Amino acid sequence: MLIGHLLWFAGIHGAAIVSGMLQMFWLTNLGMNQQALAQGAPLPHIFMEAFWTFFIVVGGSGATMGLVFCYLRSRSAHLRSIGRLSVVPSLFNINEPVIFGTPIVMNPVFFIPFLLAPMVNAVLAWAAMKLDLIGRVISVVPWTAPAPIGGAWALGWDFRAAILVIVLACVSAIIYFPFFKVYEKQLLAQEAEEAERAEQESQQTA
Repeated sequence: MLIGHLLWFAGIHGAAIVSGMLQMFWLTNLGMNQQALAQGAPLPHIFMEAFWTFFIVVGGSGATMGLVFCYLRSRSAHLRSIGRLSVVPSLFNINEPVIFGTPIVMNPVFFIPFLLAPMVNAVLAWAAMKLDLIGRVISVVPWTAPAPIGGAWALGWDFRAAILVIVLACVSAIIYFPFFKVYEKQLLAQEAEEAERAEQESQQTA
């Protein structure tokens, strides 16, 4: 998980690289869970593709769904526009618009939350499954399924999972929020300078 997000931060599609290596383990774990389900035994495994997609990286790598919702209320025109462009793709776990539009890639302001939010989500979701607060993954689900629906679907339509996904998105938003405000402040200063420069140029040409 950490390697994948470090690669993303460097502009390399970390999810594609890491998921390719993990696929064999995910499928093995899924098969064992399905076998246990058929036998009426406790499900042994937690870490599978659906766990990664719908619980760890809610809204895409970096768990950026919460950040997108922060953008929608931003005072920065740039971030607000990125939020509007990103909100629908984010619901389907596609977050290239926010990663490259912000940009998050190689942006030191977002380095910590981009790594931290998925880690916190992983711990919380793992604990919820370990404590049997929700079920465990028993099926393959398209990664583009909206996160709350995909989470419930992967767990055999356990709608407690959908609630957890929403909670995790809120947790991610809280983690991102102070860093978002720092970046917003920087952009507001830049936008004010650009507006002032544009006004001066218009006065000169008038």
